[in-house]
Amino acid sequence: MAFDLLPIIFACTNLNGEANIYSQDFTTAIYNQVLAQTPQTAADLVESGIAKSQLKNPRGAIADFNQARQIETKIYVSSINRYSQVYALEQKVVAPNLESLKIEDKPKNNTYTYAYQKINQTTTLVTALSTQNNLKTYIGGITVSRDGTMTQAITPFPP
Repeated sequence: MAFDLLPIIFACTNLNGEANIYSQDFTTAIYNQVLAQTPQTAADLVESGIAKSQLKNPRGAIADFNQARQIETKIYVSSINRYSQVYALEQKVVAPNLESLKIEDKPKNNTYTYAYQKINQTTTLVTALSTQNNLKTYIGGITVSRDGTMTQAITPFPP
């Protein structure tokens, strides 16, 4: 059953304790409250994108969704690096391929193509190649030194 929300007047307090009076429909007010917060995570950016979409700001929504995808990609490349480090500690050599790492939580979108390459016995290269021109590509990897210390890196391209 569909029904219209009546315009209402109410006050909301933000994190600084400042009260704002709203006179609009409840749904719009909720979306405005979402946008009043600074996004901290990919999930926050998705919520912000949804709010911007509902408030007829498609460019802002797309920008937030794209930023969320980039954050998720950096996290996934970082996860590959961490799994590589664990593998290297246990096996005394870097993993030969991505499947050897047995990562269960993989991204569920086709925005990026991931590749893992064993460069030599001590170094790996991970790439997250964007399938969209407006998203950054990410490059990462690990290096294991002779004394067993490990270094990992992730960098966006273009920076």
